[in-house]
Amino acid sequence: MRCSSAALIATLSTIAFAQIAKAADLPRKAPIAPAPAVVASTWTGFYLGGNIGYSWGNADTDHSGTVNRVSNPGTGTQVTNPAFAIAGSSSEHPCGVIGGGQIGYNWQFSPKWVLGFEADIQASGERGSAAVVHPFSTTVCISATGPEACIVTSPATGTLATTYEAKINWFGTVRNRVGFLITDQLLLYATGGLAYGQVKVSSVTNSAVTILGGNTFVTATAASASKTNIGFAVGGGVEGKFWLPPPGRGNWNISTLT
Repeated sequence: MRCSSAALIATLSTIAFAQIAKAADLPRKAPIAPAPAVVASTWTGFYLGGNIGYSWGNADTDHSGTVNRVSNPGTGTQVTNPAFAIAGSSSEHPCGVIGGGQIGYNWQFSPKWVLGFEADIQASGERGSAAVVHPFSTTVCISATGPEACIVTSPATGTLATTYEAKINWFGTVRNRVGFLITDQLLLYATGGLAYGQVKVSSVTNSAVTILGGNTFVTATAASASKTNIGFAVGGGVEGKFWLPPPGRGNWNISTLT
């Protein structure tokens, strides 16, 4: 009986070890993957972009001059006459399509505040025109033997009618910005800085002079000038952004062994 009991115990032990070994080979469930890390949205960084829009404004032109030589209507000779001055101003309202690009940098220095720097350059189709008329009266030479030798003079009246066109060919700004975050994705900002641009003004002046007795003659003169003006720009607005996670973030693959 003792030998039989020993053999039975040994057999049971062998079965138990075999069951333990088999259990170790069973598939195990994979550990639960950690939750994706939450990446905080930030406005800090460089940016660039493009824009297109419509612009309008106001351009004031001052003009003045002195007329002291009038053509002899009979011979075309330029003769010195008593000088008369003209002066005035006109206001043009240029408008048109604009488009260009901008580049800048933002720094979010607190949870709710953003500082920035931005520069832009725009091509412009803005243009506007205006006309002014100057009446005058003077004395003209109707007979002369040379440029300074007038024989006969006559009173004359006339008008100088000038048409102006103002154009803004291009402009740009360099500005600082400060903004307050209404939400993580919405920025309310104010901006201000340097503005510069090329303005071109062209004109055509038609003069009509009527000499006592009814004789009238007309001349036309064209002129143009362009200049790069410097000023300042101020403004504000609301800006929004869409945040996209960088590659490798936001795409989680979880696999389980069974």
